Amino acid sequence: MRMRLRAPDEPEAESSYESGGNNSLPSTPDRSLFLPPLDVGSPEYIEERLENLKRRPTWGDFLDQYVQDHVNSDSESEAGDCSKVSTIGTPGFIRSTLWSLLVVVTAPLLIFCVPCLRRKGYGFWPLGCRSIKELFGRAVVNVIFIVFGLILLYWTICRELPDIFRLDNELVKLNVQIHEMIHAVDTCHAALLQWEMAVAQKLCMPVGIDIVLLLVNTFLLLHCHRRWARYLMALMALMFVVDMPTKLYDATFPAPEIHMLDPNFALVNEEVLVALDGKNLKHGGSVAWVAYWGCAVTANVDACEKQFVSTFEAGNVAVTFKSLDHFIPCYRDPPNPLKAQDYQCYEHVRIRVKEKHSIPGWSRLVTQTLPKSVQALPPISDEWLNRLEIPSSKREKESQPSRSIQDTIKTTSSKWSLATFTESIEAAEADFCASSSECLVTKSEGPYALGKEPGEKRGELVEGEVTPDTEVKMIHATTKSNQVDQSEEATPLTTESLQQSSYTEEVEFDKSRNQVEVVSAKNAEESENAEKENIMQKWKETLKQARMRLP
Repeated sequence: MRMRLRAPDEPEAESSYESGGNNSLPSTPDRSLFLPPLDVGSPEYIEERLENLKRRPTWGDFLDQYVQDHVNSDSESEAGDCSKVSTIGTPGFIRSTLWSLLVVVTAPLLIFCVPCLRRKGYGFWPLGCRSIKELFGRAVVNVIFIVFGLILLYWTICRELPDIFRLDNELVKLNVQIHEMIHAVDTCHAALLQWEMAVAQKLCMPVGIDIVLLLVNTFLLLHCHRRWARYLMALMALMFVVDMPTKLYDATFPAPEIHMLDPNFALVNEEVLVALDGKNLKHGGSVAWVAYWGCAVTANVDACEKQFVSTFEAGNVAVTFKSLDHFIPCYRDPPNPLKAQDYQCYEHVRIRVKEKHSIPGWSRLVTQTLPKSVQALPPISDEWLNRLEIPSSKREKESQPSRSIQDTIKTTSSKWSLATFTESIEAAEADFCASSSECLVTKSEGPYALGKEPGEKRGELVEGEVTPDTEVKMIHATTKSNQVDQSEEATPLTTESLQQSSYTEEVEFDKSRNQVEVVSAKNAEESENAEKENIMQKWKETLKQARMRLP
């Protein structure tokens, strides 16, 4: 309660001072003080008034003093009453929607009635408006945000914008998506009842995110007539533009990772099976490779070309690198029709592609020293290696005593010299190697024919030593079409012996100096079998070495 003190009237004050003496009291409510006579014109009074004017209190001091004097006032109830009045006066969703639709529909009629309704003030117009212009603007804004909220709801359910010109199809699609969402909820509930946490996480998280977004957009639609709800609706639209739901899906699931590759190097133009050591790699995913020095050094690895794409199966991926570089693996999940899959590259993991010459023990000089025929030969197949293995029973049947080596060969009736005969053999072998892909040539042991055609006739390969005395010593003979024989050692033809041999010259053999020791049939058979086994063992070792060196 505010109390106001009133100074006594001047006549009353003068009479009280004149009549009394010391016991008379001034006309004040307390009557506890004696007031001396007031001299209005005294300098002291004037100075005091001036000081009071200088100490005029501010509005803040006045309000503080007022609050201190009225501690037990009913200001809280008044504030509550004001809030109730403001809440009651604010229109709700249904009221604002109905008035907004009515104003928008009857807008032409209201335009004609503007001159008549111009002087109508506050309280006449609905939605708390003060004029028809404000009413029309608020109604249009409400309708726009109602439509915007419905579009957000449709996008939350169907993940696409509706087609206004095909409302029937959009309604059918909306119904289908709602049924799919209900089915997904039932599946999630069944997984939760079975305590399958991995399956439940995979099935329930997308459904949970969709339901939360649907509830948020529904709440914003019911409050679209308020300003804060409109700001939040604009924020939700921005989140849908940047595909925030998909990012939420990816955030709920652990991302795939690749920690190590085994092996960490590969050879160019050679297929290799690379084992990927990582987490959350799915069977059927795709693995591609990005060249590090070719692209990733100067550009973003995601923008580089993905090469040598192959399928990830059982923890491994088969790949054939066509160029020399360091390659970065990129992984992509199996195809999913509901969302697009992108490659995720791992720059901290690399595989180095080398040439064959960079392997320890394989020198470039060794390759250069090999004959060109060896470098040009294709790799030897396992079928041909199996062809070299002759069964023991077959060898026993075919191991017949060779012709007696004691027979001497006289070239008196021959029109071909030994040198010409050797050249013809080498030419025939060269032709055979050129036509056959299963011919092997080494620098140390000369050309050898590994196989012959079925229709080829039986021939004899003769190797001998020619001395200045025209001595010829037979080393071995009789080579069949399916056998490979190798001589012991043949001394090269000397220049002198080649000069002595001609097309018309007869070579005489000195029987006295070239007596050949006759070997018994049994000893000859045993020596021939041992020699063949030794030759086969040598050939197998030679073929293995050549196969390791050939590309």
